[in-house]
Amino acid sequence: MNGLARESKNMTAAYDLFVRELNSRGREYGDGFSFIDPFELTPQERVKTRDALRACIDRQEERAPKALALIDPGEETVTLLTTLFQSASRAPSPSAFDIAVAGALAYLADAPAALDLLERTAVGDGGMWITGAAMEGLIIADEHSNASARLAHLVRTQTDEDALQLCADGLLQRHGWNVDDEETQDEALALLDDMMSGDAAARDAALLKVLKTPVRPWPWV
Repeated sequence: MNGLARESKNMTAAYDLFVRELNSRGREYGDGFSFIDPFELTPQERVKTRDALRACIDRQEERAPKALALIDPGEETVTLLTTLFQSASRAPSPSAFDIAVAGALAYLADAPAALDLLERTAVGDGGMWITGAAMEGLIIADEHSNASARLAHLVRTQTDEDALQLCADGLLQRHGWNVDDEETQDEALALLDDMMSGDAAARDAALLKVLKTPVRPWPWV
């Protein structure tokens, strides 16, 4: 099996799910890891999960960096991601793993270089999956970073409608305006329409309202 065996009937439900996903194949592997609440793991399980995720990172599995940042958000993880990002930032064309590293690093720390990579990739021509992953990195970036200002700038400068919608929706999500949530749907859709309307005054008014709303820190549970 890849990594951990399901060695005990006494494992927590969270750890059991992690082990099953760790050893998944095919489509399930491509879905990545589910949200893992570290407080639902025992201390021993947390160590095993951390070590397994580090092994995934050694294999450059793009599903692992964000999960590791959540399970083990300390200085060792920041140092590991920073070292990995130094190589990623020099790549002429970032891989999915590079973007995953940048996103995890931006989540844990105010990392301008990582945000630079995420920003230019989110509106680049790398394909739908990698642009979506880069946008996710901007959405969940450290709340004290300037990721929101970067997204607002992208909304003001995009001429391609699909890219504009991606950026506007990303900014809304970062600030808790979810178009799929019944409680915020109507107002979120109105803000999205204003940001995409082509009317500069309506766009800027919508941006101002969104930016005045506090960032909603990830994970959203």
